[in-house]
Amino acid sequence: MIKLDLINFTCFVLLNLAIIKISFAQLSSTTVSTSTITYPSVSLNCDFEKDFCNWNNYTFTNSFFWKRSKANELLDINGPLADHTLQSLEGHYVYIQSNSNSQPNEAASIRSAPFTVRYTTTNCFSFWYHMYGKAINTLNVKLENLNANNFTNLWSKKTSQGNAWRLGQVTVRSSTGNYRYILEGIVSGNLVGDIAIDDIIVSSGSCSLPKYCDFESEDICGFINNPLGIFNWTRHNGSTATYGTGPTFDHTTLTSSGYYMYIESSSPRKENDNAILISPSYSYTVSATRCIQLWYHAYGSDVGTLNVFKLEKSGIQGKYEKLFSISGDQGNEWHVTQINFYMKSYQDFNIVIEGIVGDDGYYDYGWSGGKGDISIDDFEIRDKECQPIGDCDFEEDTCAWKNAEKDADFEWIRNRGSTPSSFSGPSVDHTLGTSRGTYLFIETSSQSKQGSKALMVSPVFDRFTQRCFEFYYHMKGSSSTLSIIRKGFRSYLNGTVVWKDTSSNKDEWQQALVSLPNNFSSNYILIIEGKINGTNSGDIA
Repeated sequence: MIKLDLINFTCFVLLNLAIIKISFAQLSSTTVSTSTITYPSVSLNCDFEKDFCNWNNYTFTNSFFWKRSKANELLDINGPLADHTLQSLEGHYVYIQSNSNSQPNEAASIRSAPFTVRYTTTNCFSFWYHMYGKAINTLNVKLENLNANNFTNLWSKKTSQGNAWRLGQVTVRSSTGNYRYILEGIVSGNLVGDIAIDDIIVSSGSCSLPKYCDFESEDICGFINNPLGIFNWTRHNGSTATYGTGPTFDHTTLTSSGYYMYIESSSPRKENDNAILISPSYSYTVSATRCIQLWYHAYGSDVGTLNVFKLEKSGIQGKYEKLFSISGDQGNEWHVTQINFYMKSYQDFNIVIEGIVGDDGYYDYGWSGGKGDISIDDFEIRDKECQPIGDCDFEEDTCAWKNAEKDADFEWIRNRGSTPSSFSGPSVDHTLGTSRGTYLFIETSSQSKQGSKALMVSPVFDRFTQRCFEFYYHMKGSSSTLSIIRKGFRSYLNGTVVWKDTSSNKDEWQQALVSLPNNFSSNYILIIEGKINGTNSGDIA
């Protein structure tokens, strides 16, 4: 609002690139409302490669605000290893960073240039975000109504979302008026963690259906329970109701506050009761083989079956194809499956996830309360084929490998370039042979306790196939131990060491080959164990 109290004077007011001529002759105490202002149309898209585009810092302190940077300038293991636009060390993004000096619930916002909606419209606000570290609290997307002077929260994400870029999008319906978007990041304080943003795009029309779902939002990304099932999948966080089954945390955030979908197998459920979850309908313009990735948890003495189908729209009932199935207790941890499937162009299809109740527990426990909960999380369809099981160059992520959920003292970390420790670790990766390539490593300088270990866990391998496990490792300046352990997939303990190196001190990548005969008593996992032998242990990559 601009209040005027001048006589016989003419001036020009520059407001957000709009020049408004105001004549003050014979005026006194006149008001110009923001509702009469029409803002020029400007692009709100931004990849942050040159500057902040039509965005700027809004609420911040002198030390805590959104900064523009690139990966090779931000030396922080919680930040992105590359920008999203170029997937490069040279690409830019904006970020906020928490540290030991940050205050609890400290917030910083960037806001767009104001814009005018001349008639009711529907737009898709999309962006890529990276939220990683213990200090992560919340990332909000808000719409400010400049006429009503109020805010609408459009989208929120809480806690760490893993060391990866993820797509955020929300469909926004706006009536006539003046608005602007606000991105607000909040950190918990006195801990480390980064929130980064890249590739903001505002486009006409509704957002396309997401091909990734972490089930954190109540709309569960458009998935629905099929009424043909006997009961429903349930969105849940924390432990399930029955002791001795189900996860205690989700896979996305690895916390008890994160959500996942599960079937509750206790009473009144009976053996062979099923619940059917159906994805939104998808369609592609090009025929190709694509990859489904799904994390699942199937723990308990009475676990039934988890099935994944592809449903093509054809005729009255459609055409089902079974893509994946497991039955029985899979151990108390999250596992991943990666499934290749072929889709023809312009063929509508859904992914169907069925959970079937196993033994109801009556004969084992004298009551109808089976220990057979099955859970799923982090569903994703990728527009390329899955890698062969166990293969990974770590350029995009850790593939089907993961840090151990238990029994480890610290973690393996993806890195580019040199490690933080002097005179230890590689300066280039093995895949590309450059500082732009990515590898896994353990930072031993911060680990003072002898015997501390980091465990990287493979996907489950079937016991009937003979395999050769090949990898490259780097142990310059290291007095640590690197071991490969083969063991049954339900526990990390009591495995068999099939390869070990405790003496290497070479500043080069070395090849290792491990024969895995098909004589194991059960399906198995491989564990890459890095162990600290003393206070002067060097990094292992």
